[in-house]
Amino acid sequence: MKGSKLFFCKTPSTTPHGMLDLVDCLSAKVADTKSKKKNGLEIIINNESYMLAAQIEKDRDDWISYIGRAIVKHSSIYVPILDEDVP
Repeated sequence: MKGSKLFFCKTPSTTPHGMLDLVDCLSAKVADTKSKKKNGLEIIINNESYMLAAQIEKDRDDWISYIGRAIVKHSSIYVPILDEDVP
């Protein structure tokens, strides 16, 4: 991931062959059955569904977590807390 952009590739050692912009992402969730792949995940952006698969379950869960944070960070209601705001 770079900012709100999720780049993906067939294997970790290959060049990315696709990108999803997560600015309008609605959700990311486990989708083994729906994707018909082990460690599958579904990403929904503007009512379109994208199916991806990770090599291992931990990677899939990490990606879902990263995408969830990106959704919050790039939403219009996100306000970062600055050091001077903390009592």
